[in-house]
This record gives sequence, structure tokens and C-alpha cells, in this order.
Amino acid sequence: MNEKLIINTSLLRKESCFEPKPCLVEKVVEMPAAAFARLISRPLDDQYVIAQNKPLMYCDNEFYHCILAVDMHNGDGLLIESEGSNYARYSQYIPHAREIVAAHKQTMSFSQLKDIVADFVNNAVSDSADKETLTVNLHDLTESQQVHETLMKCVSEVLCDRPEIASRSLSGSTLQAAKKALVETKLYCPLYVVAEPPDYDSDMLEVPASQLAKYADLINKKIKTSLTDVDEKLRGLIAWTDDAELDHKVLSVFPSVENRGGELYGVMIINSYGELSKAELISLSDEITGQLSDGWGESFEQNEVRLDGCKYFISFWNSDYFYLKPEAEVFHQPTNELKM
Repeated sequence: MNEKLIINTSLLRKESCFEPKPCLVEKVVEMPAAAFARLISRPLDDQYVIAQNKPLMYCDNEFYHCILAVDMHNGDGLLIESEGSNYARYSQYIPHAREIVAAHKQTMSFSQLKDIVADFVNNAVSDSADKETLTVNLHDLTESQQVHETLMKCVSEVLCDRPEIASRSLSGSTLQAAKKALVETKLYCPLYVVAEPPDYDSDMLEVPASQLAKYADLINKKIKTSLTDVDEKLRGLIAWTDDAELDHKVLSVFPSVENRGGELYGVMIINSYGELSKAELISLSDEITGQLSDGWGESFEQNEVRLDGCKYFISFWNSDYFYLKPEAEVFHQPTNELKM
């Protein structure tokens, strides 16, 4: 193993001056090694990860607002500000990006605890300077009042960073925390419906979703029975997320259908601890879209829904006209105009 530090970067020849500008990381995106390699090899091509997070990237008088794509394998990253584009218009390779993110998240108490352990080890080494062996009694460390108090502060600080927690109080060796109230958000999508033809020899018949609007309650019962996994029954589609932050912030995402004025829509009912930020809503929409196209949605559309003797197949995903939007963007409320 090479004991010297290795940094992956691009060196500039005879650069006369460096003028860095603060870059505010709006979101960290962990990427598989192969996907990250494609990103850094062709940053001027349109990239899915950039297109999906485009609203987060812009420049103002104070910062470049960026996303940080991080290689899940080696921890390096690419800092990107696309300025409204789907490619990396402004970018910088960041070595050891994952370690930078981890250091940013590390709390003061964790740093203090690390210093306490370092002092404890240094003292043990000094006390055994004239001996052939070194004995470290961990009981002496764990029974320390300073360690106890610092550990409680660590727990308190970690709780403070959890999106579910509204407040916490520390009294002696007891820590109490209050959770945030749940906030419901609805995201709507169009439905694609086909029916089995009566003669069984013809192709499936596409029917308007509105034709099934009156059966919304029956369809929702079918949807409920399709959630068979234990975690899926409790939390819906969010049970399958690999995003730790979303896993903490979002309690549940349950698919359903809703009759709105005679039209039938797919709706994702989201319960989260507090309001979802723009970045969180983008990430969650990506997660839900993946589940509707390839996960739960793909399985559900292959199972018939029998209504009044007819067999229907209902899909929450159709690449030709799919969208996933908040209620306010789908159902525009009419303005009240003053009539003379």
C-alpha cells in the first residue's frame, strides 16, 4: 500500500491566479461507479442526473448553487452548476468529496469525543514509555464523566439533524425529543387503462380513465391488496428507497386513484415529517417515478382489476404523457372575477 497521499485532480500549467467563488451544495447525489465514469467522461452531453436536478442549480450574487455527484466506489465527486442546462455547463472535479461531506456533517461533540479518545491514548502511551507492552483499560475511558457528558451531547446533536425531530431537551442522563407533525402532500399522474376485448382475439382496447372514475373506491381496495411486503404495507413505496435522507424524512408514500370531477387520476399520498423542500420533492419524485415505471407500478399493471364483469389493466406509467405534479399544478383553481 502506498503510504503517500494520492489525489485525483487536473493540474493547470502556469496558472497565473486562482479566484475561487463559494459554491453552495444544494444536494449530494451518490452514483454507481459506472454512471459516475460516464458523467465525467462526457460532461457536456445531456445527463439524466443533471436534468432531474436542474432547478437546484443557478448563480446569484453570493453563491454558485450546485449539486455534488459522488462516486459511490472511490468517493471522488463532480461539482456541477448547469445554469438551466441538462449538461455540466460549470463543473469542477472534487477529490475525496465523500470525506468532505462527512466532515461537514460531523458535529462539534463528535470532534470533542475524538479529541478525548486521542488524549486518552496519548496518556496511555506516555505512561508506558519505559515498558515493553501497552495496556489500555477502556473501563477508565467509558466511566469518565467527561465522556458521558460528551456522548449525550453527540446523541442530542444527531437527533437535532434528524428531519423527524422538532425539539429535544437534555437533562442529566435523560434525553427527550418531540417529533414534528406529519404533513400530507399529494402528487398526481395520468392513468393509462386498457380493457380485455370480449372476443379475446383482438388487441387490448384502450379506454379513457374517466370511464372508471365511479369505481375509484374499488380500485383503491385492489391497490391496497397489491402492497404485500410487510414494510410496504406500513410505508408504501418509500419502503424501497435507498436514499437515507428520504427514508428519515418521509414516513409513507401510498399509491391510490382519485375521482376529480369525473376524471380518474393516479395520486401518490405522501406523509412527511414537516414540509418537503424543493430538493427533497425532486428526489422523492424520482423515487416514485422509478417505482411506477419499473417497480410496484409494473407489477400492478399486469394484474387485472375486474369491474362489472370486465377486466381492466391500469397503469400509473406511460412514457408518452407521464407527469407527476403537485395538486396545485394539475388542478388550477379558477379566479373569482368581479362582474359588473
